[in-house]
Amino acid sequence: MIVDDEPLAREGLRMLCAADPEVRVVAEAGDVDGAVETIRRLRPDLVFLDVEMPGGGAFEALRELGPATPLFVFVTAYERYALRAFDVQALDYLLKPVSETRFRDAVTRAKAARRASPRRLEIREVGRVRWVDIDDIDWIEAADYCVELHLGAETALHRASLKDLEAELDGRFVRIHRRAMVNRDRIREVRRRGTAVWVVLHDGRVLPVSRSARGRL
Repeated sequence: MIVDDEPLAREGLRMLCAADPEVRVVAEAGDVDGAVETIRRLRPDLVFLDVEMPGGGAFEALRELGPATPLFVFVTAYERYALRAFDVQALDYLLKPVSETRFRDAVTRAKAARRASPRRLEIREVGRVRWVDIDDIDWIEAADYCVELHLGAETALHRASLKDLEAELDGRFVRIHRRAMVNRDRIREVRRRGTAVWVVLHDGRVLPVSRSARGRL
């Protein structure tokens, strides 16, 4: 998605996007309100976001979007916002007029970020959608048609299979049982007594490890 109040700037970015067969422009907006509404509705993979626009700019849009913020690249004629841009985790910072080389660099970074394991999981519940940071999950347990995420004293249901989620999280969790996997960073110790093995998590919770999973652990 392209967000800029200048039609010529949007056209320039649209032409750069058209040169990449893997990139499709799904929407454009010229102000903050239109940008926020469209991002929430379409959930684009990447947003090229102008810093200064009438009625508010990029930082106002990011505040409104909150956890729903997609990957974004700042596009601006001014260098003075660069440090603040990276404070809010901008993927890149392009100065106008945007060169073809810098544009390709930004898109390459976006593609790599999309291929990486997610930072958050989208949890759909009755009447709301929320996002859970992967790093906040202690362990994950299979639960019928979904999985149960354990986050400290809280649990959340997520519609996915344990197998698919294990692949999606790209090694950040280790399978300890056919029905459970744990966040590697949450493992405090591994205990063994005879043929039985357990993992102890940071909060003292003890989980059994199946015989078939010991090699992976």
